[in-house]
Amino acid sequence: MPTQQLDYFASLVAEDEHLPLTEAAIAVAQHAYPDLDVQGVLDHIDQMAEKLKTRITSTRLKIHISIRSSITVVAFLFRLPF
Repeated sequence: MPTQQLDYFASLVAEDEHLPLTEAAIAVAQHAYPDLDVQGVLDHIDQMAEKLKTRITSTRLKIHISIRSSITVVAFLFRLPF
């Protein structure tokens, strides 16, 4: 690993308590891909995480609405207080 990349990696892993694992992994990847844009990769990961978060939230909302609707139907059919 070139000195600059090694110094960057060493600074990332210097503290065990706040180890930025993703950024450290990207820093290691710079050994094989010296032109790798660390911030660009982190931004791309953040974008993918946002898309996933949106999909999960949407799915959870649909499930919540579906369960809520099912409870309402059961309550109506059995005349349960709701």
